[in-house]
Amino acid sequence: MRFSFWPNPSQPFNDVLALAKHVESTGWDGIWYADHFMPNAPDTSAPWPEAWTTLAALGASVPRIRIGTLRTGNRGLRCGRPVSRSCRGFRIST
Repeated sequence: MRFSFWPNPSQPFNDVLALAKHVESTGWDGIWYADHFMPNAPDTSAPWPEAWTTLAALGASVPRIRIGTLRTGNRGLRCGRPVSRSCRGFRIST
């Protein structure tokens, strides 16, 4: 069985990065990040980072753990070709 962590995307990036480093150093298997265009949080005034960009930054900093999106929106907001380009760029950068 593998265990992964799901950080709250409304946290500042530095907090998510610190959490990812903790997850890696304590032996967890991965981090999965939400890719939602409509935040599901009580307070939606905080910035909501773009998932693929955040994952690329995390992947450069925590190379041992697996990372990915919990879900990638594709109904009119993310078409296939741009998502494919994001995945290719993400794979090259990590």
